[in-house]
Amino acid sequence: MSRAQLEVLVKHKEHCNIDSFPLRFGFTFDRDMSCTLLLESKAKNDDRYETRSVYQAP
Repeated sequence: MSRAQLEVLVKHKEHCNIDSFPLRFGFTFDRDMSCTLLLESKAKNDDRYETRSVYQAP
């Protein structure tokens, strides 16, 4: 079964977080970098963009 994918751009002076209770960590890069999210499911919150995803970072 193929999972939906979403390409996201992480700018080098910014960051992307991975939230996983009780831990929180993220990625930073020394240049703009594209990451692929493998979408597991959509979250139930309608007031924000949220997914259950797996990161594929270079």
